[in-house]
Amino acid sequence: MDPIAVANNLRFLFYGYTAGFLILLIFVLTLVSRGRKIDSELARLKALVEDKERPS
Repeated sequence: MDPIAVANNLRFLFYGYTAGFLILLIFVLTLVSRGRKIDSELARLKALVEDKERPS
């Protein structure tokens, strides 16, 4: 293979890995965001249940 073809292949390999990494990063950040929302919702629901269980 000539050096130009190798350089092109490596460039596209770099682009592919970069795109894959960015997609994975966005996915993980989305999961973290959803987890935080679920945690806050769970805390709100626990407080709601505790208020209902307290005798008035």
